[in-house]
Amino acid sequence: MGWFLIGEGKLEEYLEEFPPNVDINGSALDGSNNESRGKLREAKSCLERTVGEDAAKIGVHLDSWILLAKLNFATGNYTESLRFYDKAKLESLEEKTLPPRSLKIIAEAFAIKGMCHEKMASQSTLSNHRRNKESSQTIHYYEVSGDLTQLYLQEMERVSRRGYTQSTLSMQSVGTNPTSSSPLPPNLEQRLGPILETALLKAPALYLKAVKIQKAVSRFRAMLMAEENRSTSSVRLSLAKQLAETLLHSLSDSKYTCPDTESPRRVNSRQSLGVGESPWKPRKYANSNQFMPTNKQEEILLLLLLCEVMVSKHVPLNQNPEYDAHRANTMMSAISVFRSEEHTSELQS
Repeated sequence: MGWFLIGEGKLEEYLEEFPPNVDINGSALDGSNNESRGKLREAKSCLERTVGEDAAKIGVHLDSWILLAKLNFATGNYTESLRFYDKAKLESLEEKTLPPRSLKIIAEAFAIKGMCHEKMASQSTLSNHRRNKESSQTIHYYEVSGDLTQLYLQEMERVSRRGYTQSTLSMQSVGTNPTSSSPLPPNLEQRLGPILETALLKAPALYLKAVKIQKAVSRFRAMLMAEENRSTSSVRLSLAKQLAETLLHSLSDSKYTCPDTESPRRVNSRQSLGVGESPWKPRKYANSNQFMPTNKQEEILLLLLLCEVMVSKHVPLNQNPEYDAHRANTMMSAISVFRSEEHTSELQS
């Protein structure tokens, strides 16, 4: 237990100082120096002591494998990272209700696994059939990570409202910094980090890259239908704008289908038929009075109007110089939304 806690602490200390710089291809760019990488070597040495029979008896070996996978990803060793995730049997984990810390670390694990697969596939010469299979598997990892991330943020917002304090020594979830013993302040925006922020937008982006427009639209809609919270406001703005652009430029009126909220809930392969939707899915809005667009133009206008509301809410009224950067960013966001609205009006006319 001592070696495990020391290893976790050193790994998180390193990642706090040098967070993974994830590029658009999903690879980790390590910009640390030799001195700081010494912390990783120490973390690896400690964690390698916690994967034997003694560790299995106290239940830390699974957490150690997940941490060692994360450590190898941080150093760009993608093959070794996947090997540890295979040891942890990540895809065989039971989908059950979990505390927020566990949701976050599992979401991060699926995101890293997807990034490893994506990076390795780009460097290999595979047949088209094998490449398509790898791509579908990678997208699946990103979708699971995105669902868990949204659920984690929803749960954290509920926690903050209740003033509930998490345990800092939960062995069900590791790889994140210990939380404070004091209650979370209300309306606190959770910091996801570059891995989860990238993974949230990855699945629809890969569908678009593979010219699977209908699947991309479905994924955009699924994420936008999840209950909103403060920490996803910027992501929701990006999702709404990208969906509007996809509908506008990549989907014809004849192939457009309205959002379907009446379809039966998906049953996971590891669940029995008749059981409700997986507890790893984010909560969604469900109301008989919801407005549902009846054609493509209605949905595009609805999305752009929502974007306009979102960018207007974040414009700072304070004219002090320290708000200049934030003011410029919100101005650019607003301009991009208004240009999309103008383009939509031109096409309709």
